[in-house]
Amino acid sequence: MGSLSARVAERFRKEAMEFSSPAALEKYLKLHPKADKSKHRVKDTSPEKKAPKKEESTKKPPPKQEKAPTLKKAPKLALKGPLAVTDAQLDELIAKHKNGFNFVVSCLGDTYEKDLAKFRSAGPKARDLSDGVLAEFDKLPKIEKQLHLNGHLLAVVFQNEVLTEEERSLHARYVNSWTGSSVSAPSQKVHGALSKLGVQGHKTEEDERQKAQSFRETGSEDKKLQEYLGKVYAFTQAFYKHIGVKEVTLFRGVEDAALVKAEDFQEVSIETRELSSYTTNPDIAKLFGRPIAFKVPVEQILWSNLNSTQIHDTDEAEVAVMGASSLTGYTFGGPVKKD
Repeated sequence: MGSLSARVAERFRKEAMEFSSPAALEKYLKLHPKADKSKHRVKDTSPEKKAPKKEESTKKPPPKQEKAPTLKKAPKLALKGPLAVTDAQLDELIAKHKNGFNFVVSCLGDTYEKDLAKFRSAGPKARDLSDGVLAEFDKLPKIEKQLHLNGHLLAVVFQNEVLTEEERSLHARYVNSWTGSSVSAPSQKVHGALSKLGVQGHKTEEDERQKAQSFRETGSEDKKLQEYLGKVYAFTQAFYKHIGVKEVTLFRGVEDAALVKAEDFQEVSIETRELSSYTTNPDIAKLFGRPIAFKVPVEQILWSNLNSTQIHDTDEAEVAVMGASSLTGYTFGGPVKKD
């Protein structure tokens, strides 16, 4: 999955924390340079502090969150140019590709139970049936499970019947580069093109370097690239509209010290570039860090197994999401206990 300019939601960094030793506090502050030092302290272990006085009341810890919180909806993207697809244009695409869409939908259920059983028994990678990772997949609506298992059938239709030979070459080049690195030259061009088309993103120090900036600027002026991205986007949005799916659950693994021991179902937001990688498989997300679940409006999805057989073949169930800094998710599959 592509790398991420990540920042855990401020609630984790602003919350006062106690550390077992000065060394532990120092390590935390090095990992979190933006943390307010005045809000964190070393735990007092002197005898008189170990137990409350009789006249003092002992505060009970807050109850654990037992279910996923209600997440705020992401604001609608202000897309421009080829990405600014109207309902009329989507209806036109649905009418044009109706036979292909219906064929794919009819196939989704053909081997569903068999494929689902195979998925559940595969691995394990990060999977532990006791840690809630697979349970998170089980919560998904049936249509989302079907798209995870066999959505690549639509990609076959898209690549063979919709893209021109030149566009297929572009498609292979940019998707292949993206699945390898989100900061490669072609990927930086895509970030630049999406920024030009209205997608918001956060840059890292790596993105500010002259060479990366040069690639981004090239992408912002590359009309052929932008038209190609618009074609991918419009076709995928037309299919989602045809099957009535407006939102999907996606997963992301984040390496962050504050998240490792966080309880499940804590709200989290992260800062990303214009395009960032998620997955439909929580098992894969856990390989990359503490897994977080996000409710993602389909209008923010660019690449996935629905339009790329390459993505299907990588076996990471990757989904490239636009403007993901607007999303809020929740932790699951933990807390992770580390020595």
